[in-house]
Amino acid sequence: MIKRCGRLGVFFFLTFMGLGLLPAAQDPGQSAREVTFAIDPVPSWVKPIQSAADIPPGEENSGTVYLLVDRQENLEQNAFYYHEVQEITSENGVQNGASISVSFDPAFEKLTFHSIQLIRGGAASNRLDRARIRLSPTAKDADRLIYDSSYSADMALDDVRVGDLIEYSYTREGANPLKQGKYSATYPMQWSFPIMRNALRLIYSAHRKIHFRAQNGASEPTFRTADGMTELSYEASNVPGRVVDNDVPEDYSPRQRLEISEFQDWAELARWAMPMFETNESQSAELSAEIDKLRANLNPEQQVVAALQFLQGEIRDVNYSSWIGDRPATPPAEIMRRRSGDDKDKALLLVALLRGCGIDAAPALVSNFYRRGIQERLPAPEIFDHLIVQVRLGQTTHWIDPWRAGQRGPLSQIYVARYSYALVLRPGHRSLTAFLAPPESWPVKKVVETFRVPAPDSPAELDVVSDYHGLAADQVRATFQETTREEMQKRYLDYYSRTFPEAKPRKLLWYEELPGENSCRVSEWYVIPHIWRLSEGEDRYVLSVNPGDISSALGSTATRQRADPLGLSYPNTVKQEINIEMFEDWPLEVKANTTTTNYFR
Repeated sequence: MIKRCGRLGVFFFLTFMGLGLLPAAQDPGQSAREVTFAIDPVPSWVKPIQSAADIPPGEENSGTVYLLVDRQENLEQNAFYYHEVQEITSENGVQNGASISVSFDPAFEKLTFHSIQLIRGGAASNRLDRARIRLSPTAKDADRLIYDSSYSADMALDDVRVGDLIEYSYTREGANPLKQGKYSATYPMQWSFPIMRNALRLIYSAHRKIHFRAQNGASEPTFRTADGMTELSYEASNVPGRVVDNDVPEDYSPRQRLEISEFQDWAELARWAMPMFETNESQSAELSAEIDKLRANLNPEQQVVAALQFLQGEIRDVNYSSWIGDRPATPPAEIMRRRSGDDKDKALLLVALLRGCGIDAAPALVSNFYRRGIQERLPAPEIFDHLIVQVRLGQTTHWIDPWRAGQRGPLSQIYVARYSYALVLRPGHRSLTAFLAPPESWPVKKVVETFRVPAPDSPAELDVVSDYHGLAADQVRATFQETTREEMQKRYLDYYSRTFPEAKPRKLLWYEELPGENSCRVSEWYVIPHIWRLSEGEDRYVLSVNPGDISSALGSTATRQRADPLGLSYPNTVKQEINIEMFEDWPLEVKANTTTTNYFR
């Protein structure tokens, strides 16, 4: 249902097959003319690994089968080598396998291709042609205000057929200087397609203390130390593809993976991250002026709410597709000057504003992708992709997310997503902190529909009053802030037109804030000609109504077998009341109904 929905923040998790690290940021103004790549032989430190020769019966149905996924990384040289061999087993595989894309950050990484070839009937043809490889920014969409300063090297292969083998290899050299020499990575050991031979090799100094954790049934790596160097080896054969069902919980991640981190604990990671989000800089005139405005509110809670509304209403959202530590944080004074920033920028500016008012505020790292799953992971910067703010007023702790939109006070009704755990960047902070949004901020929606139904052949009227509270109010408010009332009227009318195609507005819908709390109301008025329909036998008139808002909140009620859990919006309260004023008295028998599926009751 699109009738009652609001703007939700969107976060992008870019998984590059075969890449152990996510791309890091650079100066967005870097020109494509300054970006290049090399073509050279495979480095001498790489160990040759042969691909599997055969595909087990039944696996060819997937369209693409990976005969080899070979990843090798030399930590002392900051070099990552990747070698892949895939077989195209169906027409669908031709569509997916005919292109090669490699992401890298030219600010500190060098990309070198070693080979690209197509093998047909045992004969290999060289396809590594510099002129055919296109370099372009990985993701830059000015209309959606999304910026990613990494680049991709892309090549489309011609004349790819079922039965062909596509083989390519490359090396990326360089390390993000913001990591300060610390290493961490998450290697996916299972994809949606089958992998016949899956190999990983890591080389690093024996003096480095690096932790490993195999998850979701992944095999444990083996280790060998000689001449002051340690070599990690991982080998798995005939790894089945793992397709994940639709509509799973946000933090559900069932595929095999290997986590690697040089951070010893959460305390060390917090100490590493704290300097990135310091606010101890000289204040600009604009920043000082905004702090003075906030100080005019004597109540600290009002100062927090006012600062939040300033950020959500006055600082434009710009989404730099990055993880914590991928790029330096923008100083608060610069954010004020530009009047724009990403989620980390806006959180840092909120901290600076509140600290300027003498309020105890600190940045807090959270994971939109892993959410509560971070407690089971090794400490690493890559698992955090979002920054919020912890505010302490007296004995009460509040969690604030300035990246959201359209929020109103009081603080007890300010919603923050179910990240479940945060790493608060305070001196001496040593572990993850569990938290939830306050119960008063949870979404509540009450819809009252009143039908005035005449005898057949006369037009009916429908009045709708929808009250929204907490998160539900935030979403609706943000939508109305971004969209004209005329466009919103079209959207709301479309919802009722599905049931009553001839429905028309009697007057333009009305939006209003409800005073004293984080609540809003939308009122609608319609006329519905021919609300009655003749039955198939044309011997009676029929009128059908249903609680669509409740049905929508239940999600999919399908009872088919699933391999994965079903994700539902929770907590969520939806109440719907349908009043039908008939042209004459009709006796009705009231019955209770319980909906039960394999996933909820």
